[in-house]
Amino acid sequence: MYFPLILESFKSFPSRLFKVDAFIKHLKKGNEAVYVYLATKYHKKLFIYALSLTKDHADAQDIVQNVFLTVWKYHKRLNTTYSIKNFLYKTTYNEFVSHYHKKEPFQN
Repeated sequence: MYFPLILESFKSFPSRLFKVDAFIKHLKKGNEAVYVYLATKYHKKLFIYALSLTKDHADAQDIVQNVFLTVWKYHKRLNTTYSIKNFLYKTTYNEFVSHYHKKEPFQN
């Protein structure tokens, strides 16, 4: 799943949403525009990070897709005191570990 750059949509994006706590509060409420903005802003960065871990484009794309699915699935549980950026990178790493273990099960 690729997230298109929809920068035109965000020219009139309310500046109050850019405050971290307000941003996460809107995301927790299920604001799809905030979710799309988040995906647009971090997709490429997370893909590059995942690619540095996996060394495989397809795996990196799968991992990033799962990260954003996880964010949406658990958006109501997000903690407003944590950095969304740190959460995304930690989730990306956790998805990498999970993906790696699914791909190559632990061997004795």
